[in-house]
Amino acid sequence: VTRGNGASFVAMNLSAAFAFDVGKTALLVDCNLKSPSLQRFFAKTPAKGLIDFLEGSNVDVAEIIHSVGVDRLRVIPAGNRSDKHGEYFTSAKMKNLIGALRARYPERFIILDAPSVLESADTQILSELCDHVVLVVPYGAVTSLEIERAVKAIDRNKLIGFIFNNEPNLPPLRELWRK
Repeated sequence: VTRGNGASFVAMNLSAAFAFDVGKTALLVDCNLKSPSLQRFFAKTPAKGLIDFLEGSNVDVAEIIHSVGVDRLRVIPAGNRSDKHGEYFTSAKMKNLIGALRARYPERFIILDAPSVLESADTQILSELCDHVVLVVPYGAVTSLEIERAVKAIDRNKLIGFIFNNEPNLPPLRELWRK
């Protein structure tokens, strides 16, 4: 819903959870081109990523898919920064990439880590390329009006749920009863 709510962390964990199923694989794509964050999961920053593929005519899909040390989990980092990020997701090349990734491994879950829906039109564009959308809501940090605006920005047929992140740690019930 908003920037800094841990959506990339949630996306990485969701991808890893899918990858732990021996019958499935997961591919996490960093589509937050203004503020990419998945590169921190790499020991060494990969040479090529999504931007490089979308801008380059000589970049193959295999060159942008990288291992992160978890079996059956691959990541496509954002790649080299560019100011043209808004144009990428509406391109035929992006639509073809998503189609090729789906066709390549039918048992693969493809997770797109997108920017905040309230701060970037990119997320609405990307949601059109997805089968499903999950909104990450920072616990207690946004208003119900902001959540409502985020929901309205996404096709209701694709929105499958919410993840409330950063919930405060409450003491165990037995300690509350003692007080």
